[in-house]
Amino acid sequence: MMNGKKTEPEEPLSRESEPLYRQAAEILRDRILKGEYPPGTMIPSERELGNSLGISRIPIRDAIKSLQYIGIVNQVKGKGVVVQKLDPGQVLAKVGPFLASPGLKTLIDLLDIRIAVEQVSVREAARKGMPEDFDELARLIAVLRSEASEKEKEDAGRQFHLKIAEIGDNQIAVILWLFFDELLKISRSVVHLTEAEKTQSYEEHEELLRALRMRDGDKAAAIMKAHLETTRRELAASHGASVKE
Repeated sequence: MMNGKKTEPEEPLSRESEPLYRQAAEILRDRILKGEYPPGTMIPSERELGNSLGISRIPIRDAIKSLQYIGIVNQVKGKGVVVQKLDPGQVLAKVGPFLASPGLKTLIDLLDIRIAVEQVSVREAARKGMPEDFDELARLIAVLRSEASEKEKEDAGRQFHLKIAEIGDNQIAVILWLFFDELLKISRSVVHLTEAEKTQSYEEHEELLRALRMRDGDKAAAIMKAHLETTRRELAASHGASVKE
């Protein structure tokens, strides 16, 4: 029997930040990466998703379209929206035309997806990581703090993020990280950090490691998001633009 009370959304979205469809797409991506919606299964209906997020069906529909475009889900007539097994080749075929001379918008879009994926990875790493895994992250941070060459430091920074994806033990997240790393090479060539910015970046890596050792996945995810959004802003600044958070 219904009591007439309105059901509260499970994950209410902010109406003061980025577009609702993008927030919804990030949540759906997270759920798929976490295995809540495994490959071959259907995601909930637009109505159910709208109710759970506290938004109308229109942004839900747009979110699904954005995920369908890059091959994460597929609309099956008479069945619904089905989660696809990740095919990096299919994703590359979709984004390939943008990569010959990627503009700022393409690079920012790639970073947005990377931010979502790495938040999932770091939460899982906080839960699954072993002490020796965290010791390896500490070793990579030590390279960042050392007198190593800029190339060695860049490699250590990349290995730090890849190691987190590997610790999280999600094969899709690892594949996506490698995919993004390859596509975002151009961003590393145009973003030049000051010494103060490098120091801040190293401190963020250390803060992230502390959160992982404490098994605080939510804190680690928040630090990771802030860390990568700094990269996002610096990339925009290198193009003489500003990017809406």
